[in-house]
Amino acid sequence: MISDPALSSTRSPVPSAARRPAPTGERSDARMPALDGLRAIAVGLVVAYHAAPGAVPSGLIGVDVFFVLSGYLITRGLMRERERGSVHLGRFWRRRARRILPALALMLMTVGAMLLVTGGDAAVDLPRQLLGGLLFVSNWSQISGGEDYFLGSSPPVLQNLWSLAVEEQFYLLWPVAVLVVLWAVSPRARSLQGRAVRRAGTVTIVLALASLLWGEIAAATQGTSRAYMGTDTHGFGLLAGAALALWLHAPASEAIESVRSAARDPRTSARHLEARHLRGAPAAASPLRTTVLSGLLTVGIVGILITALRIPEASAFTAASPLAVALTMLVLLGARGRSPVASLLASRPMVAVGTRSYALYLWHWPLLVILRDAVPGSLPAWCAPALAILLSLLAANLSWRFVESPILRLGFQGWWAGTHSPAPRRRRLRVAVVALPLVLATVGAAILSPQETAAERQIAAGSAAVQGGGAADAQGGATEETGPAAGSPDPQVDEPTGGADAQDGTPVPEGDPSASRGDAATDDPANRSTDGPANGSTEGPADAADGPALRGEDMVAVGDSVMLASAPALVDEFPGITIDAEVSRLPQQGPVLLRELAERGRLRPVVVVGLGTNGEYAPGTLQEMREAIGPDRTLILVNAYADRPWESAVNAEIADFAEQDPRTEVADWHGAIGGAPEGLGPDRIHPDPEGGALYSRAIALAGERWAR
Repeated sequence: MISDPALSSTRSPVPSAARRPAPTGERSDARMPALDGLRAIAVGLVVAYHAAPGAVPSGLIGVDVFFVLSGYLITRGLMRERERGSVHLGRFWRRRARRILPALALMLMTVGAMLLVTGGDAAVDLPRQLLGGLLFVSNWSQISGGEDYFLGSSPPVLQNLWSLAVEEQFYLLWPVAVLVVLWAVSPRARSLQGRAVRRAGTVTIVLALASLLWGEIAAATQGTSRAYMGTDTHGFGLLAGAALALWLHAPASEAIESVRSAARDPRTSARHLEARHLRGAPAAASPLRTTVLSGLLTVGIVGILITALRIPEASAFTAASPLAVALTMLVLLGARGRSPVASLLASRPMVAVGTRSYALYLWHWPLLVILRDAVPGSLPAWCAPALAILLSLLAANLSWRFVESPILRLGFQGWWAGTHSPAPRRRRLRVAVVALPLVLATVGAAILSPQETAAERQIAAGSAAVQGGGAADAQGGATEETGPAAGSPDPQVDEPTGGADAQDGTPVPEGDPSASRGDAATDDPANRSTDGPANGSTEGPADAADGPALRGEDMVAVGDSVMLASAPALVDEFPGITIDAEVSRLPQQGPVLLRELAERGRLRPVVVVGLGTNGEYAPGTLQEMREAIGPDRTLILVNAYADRPWESAVNAEIADFAEQDPRTEVADWHGAIGGAPEGLGPDRIHPDPEGGALYSRAIALAGERWAR
């Protein structure tokens, strides 16, 4: 507990009216229903972004809205508590625990029990996730584990706890920091003066700008995920909200200090104190003030919605988040007045969602991840998100009604102890009967948690197939000679007959599939031949009448982790093929890789490119690829299958280029796997063995079309 004796000593001389807020035309922000409406909008944006990122590309700014709101309300409460004479840190942290822990514990136990039943990718690395969530270090745990928030194909089931960790770290440090800042800007002040509060607000906004700048630098140098999930790099919203609370509190501090100064004078009468207090109180809102506040609120809300809908995901952190912070500050200013927009935000449905927003945020992501694994791929893609949202609303309502609200009213001990009547004892027994199995199930799920996802296993199999076939050139880097063991030639791989050794290659590592999404084909392997032109020749593939249109010794393939997951089928379909595939590879890397292969004499008559899963082709990239391989080679472009905003743009770009270039064909992976989605793994991105066969067959069909 931190107390201020000087303030405590001035309480009794101040009349009760001087401690009572004077009536004004503004709402007291101690409890503004409009802020519950703001919470409803924020959680709605986050849920919509996770369910359909293409529809709300910057919906993750809902987290920034929460941050600003939390920083504002926490700081406002601390300032009011200090005005009354002291800030009880223990009491403050107990209130935070009552608000945060019950819903979190319920969600973790229930999700653990569900994962014990469902298993799969969602249960991967569960012990680390549980520990990070319970200790409120989930953000740093994910950063240290190399998780990519934006490109994850198999994201952690508790990934959303990163923002809760940031907030809790702020709640732990900020109450002490704000008191230190207040002392530093006015060390000799015996009471909380308005000037000191303004200075503290200025220091806080400087800290917010420093965090914002550091976030932009970190995004450019260490990756967007590191910047997005870091407390140091994403704390600017919390600090901006805190600064706003300090600035808005300064006039009230001046009025209170004026009354207290007069109270110290024994010649001041109680009536004079009353009059002085009323003169220092905010005036009733004028029509102009009401109009201005209404305008600020409207601009803020509309701006937040437009930002979420219009700014692309690639700029969500670097552009949309700072803009959302500024707009939320406008909303907090405007919500202090009465207006039609404020009334809409304070409507019963908005308030109902807003009061349950914390639980809704906790539940929606784990349910979405689990259901995406559990719902059959043959069902429409919207089924899993729709079901997850409905179950999240139900779980959030039950959590609020039976766990959160009672504990907020009664505290932990009051909720557990109840009264001495038999009913509370029966209730405690019911709680124990429900909680104990959930805890045991969560422990069981953690013990049985797999260490790698299905996509990681498939990629590992692809890497092994490539290495076993001696035809890999991973990551476009240094090469290492590989091949069949001495005395046991590999029947799948022909010896090169000219040029550079086509079978030199660095083994492709077992990649992390967290940054990829599809490319591929249809089943029914073609007849195979091991005869073909010398390596490096620019002659076309054999005529279809003499054998298969494509032969592996004529082919070099460059792709991402979807191609790597399909490698076993590619090696089987096209013996002798050279594969250069890497996790998280972007389309822009294609021209560089092809130029390197050309310089080393490792290009073959047919070049297959399977990129586009992890991002859009920049203008001119496909033409650069054509120039890199020359005009005489056949180029087969595998289109994309990915639940990402750029999928349609990538496929349109590929189709347009193939239409204009006579020696380019499209391998329709999108059409092949779209008709048989059961060929995808749980992440709905990487193919399983059956999907890999579709991928390779799509390439074979493209070769047959070109041969005709």
